Amino acid sequence: MMHSIIKNRTVKKLSGWLIAALFWIFLWYLISMKVNKEILIVSPMRVLLRFFELSKETDFWMTAAVSLLRILLGFFIGIAAGVICAVLTAKISFLRTLLSPMLGIIKATPVASFIILAFVWMKNENIPAFTSFLMVLPIVWGNMFEGVNSINPEMKAVAHVFGFGRLKTAQHVHIPHLLPYLRSACVTSMGLAWKAGIAAEVITTPPNSIGSEIRDAKVYLETADLFVWTAVVIILSIILENGFNYLTKKLVNTKLLYKITPTGRLKGDIAEKNPLSLENVEISFKDNQVLKDITFTAPKKGIFYIEGESGAGKSTLLNAIAGLLSYKGKIENQGQISVAFQENRLFSHLTALENLLVVSDTSDSKKARKLLESFGLGDSADKYPHELSGGMAQRVSVARALSVKSDTLLLDEPLSALDGENRSNMLKMLDSASNDCLVVIATHHAYTKDSLRYTIIP
Repeated sequence: MMHSIIKNRTVKKLSGWLIAALFWIFLWYLISMKVNKEILIVSPMRVLLRFFELSKETDFWMTAAVSLLRILLGFFIGIAAGVICAVLTAKISFLRTLLSPMLGIIKATPVASFIILAFVWMKNENIPAFTSFLMVLPIVWGNMFEGVNSINPEMKAVAHVFGFGRLKTAQHVHIPHLLPYLRSACVTSMGLAWKAGIAAEVITTPPNSIGSEIRDAKVYLETADLFVWTAVVIILSIILENGFNYLTKKLVNTKLLYKITPTGRLKGDIAEKNPLSLENVEISFKDNQVLKDITFTAPKKGIFYIEGESGAGKSTLLNAIAGLLSYKGKIENQGQISVAFQENRLFSHLTALENLLVVSDTSDSKKARKLLESFGLGDSADKYPHELSGGMAQRVSVARALSVKSDTLLLDEPLSALDGENRSNMLKMLDSASNDCLVVIATHHAYTKDSLRYTIIP
């Protein structure tokens, strides 16, 4: 059904394009008949015939290919330079101050000025690539700079807690976030790079180029050739823009970039550790003291509640225990930690099952799928986070935390989005998990009266 709808939409879209093209060709034909002077405007049929004549010559295709390669060379160098500049200026404030004026100059200077200046600096055949490079650089730089500065620190925290290395963090945090920014920049700059490159060829007339053919056709009043080469420029522009749009869309959605590999952070059985204990812990953000004099010792196993009103600092304390925040005082940890945050913080480019496997110490998909089934999520294992309800996403988050071997399991309001039946099932799962490790639950109130707890008093 869905396939049929998509097919009908595609047919309608193509039909619309065809009708529009035929309308403008017919209008072109009428104007050429009205003017009746081929030196001013050539009929569509004459252009088509001239195209077939030129297409029989090897030089015609060689010229188009050389121009294409020149401009694409500048395009890809511009992408690489833009990405590098964006990363460097986003991370190093001195470089941002130093290089930002250059970006402004490139944006403000007319393309023709750069082309003319380039006559002094380089050979004619290199100027189109250089011009293409200048068109791409500021667009990629600007987009990627925004992307780098907007990487979600919460997802970095997830990568840190679950022991991702730099490569795996880049693979599952940085790349999924930055690819849409890069795609947008590339699609936007592709057409500009092509048109600017051709303009550079027209001005500099390097050998074996579309621009030099356009220039010669204009000088020698070969209007039919001028129309043919202009049509070639337009057709190649459409092919490049749409082709690049399609390829980059596939790249953003490909699974090859997001290969799931075990974290390998745990080896062997969990060793006996000292119990989790805090002594005179204080946490402040600038001049605002959020927590002070936090002192308690939790058991080695079982469920331990951290209670407190909304805003009392429960999440802040859990983040400190997880090693995500700086603090004063002493926190003696019980070894390996796993966390289910208050926000689900699932990787949006991975399915529910893959969200478990990406943090796991093994690639046992059967075990991960069975864990999801125990949470009532068997039918949702292959769904992406945006396809899950809030309660389902929260259950996946807790299942992810349980899927790795840990000494301490930190759960921030794990039951807040669950209804009665799912809440009861979750408590049973956590009670079972507490036989092997310490389960610390931050909540407004404990769910069992006789449970161990620490209450944060503002």
